[in-house]
Amino acid sequence: MLANNPALKQQFIAEMEEFKAEALDNKKMAVQWEAQWEKFRQALGRALGIFSLTEDPANVLMWSHYASQSFGVVVEFDEKHPWFNQKTAPSDDIRHLVRVSYVENPHPRTWKQVNGTDMLYTKGADWSYEREWRIIRPVQGGTEVAAGIVCFDVPPDAIRSVIFGSRTTSALEGEIRASVAAKSALGHVCFRRAKLVGSGKIEIVDAGP
Repeated sequence: MLANNPALKQQFIAEMEEFKAEALDNKKMAVQWEAQWEKFRQALGRALGIFSLTEDPANVLMWSHYASQSFGVVVEFDEKHPWFNQKTAPSDDIRHLVRVSYVENPHPRTWKQVNGTDMLYTKGADWSYEREWRIIRPVQGGTEVAAGIVCFDVPPDAIRSVIFGSRTTSALEGEIRASVAAKSALGHVCFRRAKLVGSGKIEIVDAGP
């Protein structure tokens, strides 16, 4: 991954400098692995941004955890849009959509076990209900909108629809509809709604123009 992204490599190496002495002097590396692994992840986290998505828009837990208990909305994207696949080389680990793998123990135990796929796209089995996909990009390519918060522009034609939650307020829905209507580039975007159809079940239905 670093070999295919020189700018990322330079930034990442700089981030790791503060941990180098501690790692080299630690004679009990195996015992201290978890602490070192976490510092490694922190350094990588400052160099990369993760855009997390789900393939399941009808999961009650997802609406509860990530959409303000169904008061929020979900944005549906076209996963085949070129924006979601901008690999710089066949071996590039980032800049394209990758399905997350869920395993019982997501952390490698030695440095020899570290590889891009396991490090970037693996989570504990308890999170499997999320059915997550990720696209990862160097934060240098984004715009810092606040301290430590970097955003990337998504092309309008990569957006398919907006799904209102079962508890989305009429005020928020009206605001979103007006915002979409005001941008001609979003004229193709349709609206849908997450409808409760029984205990713990959601059905995605049309929400009209």
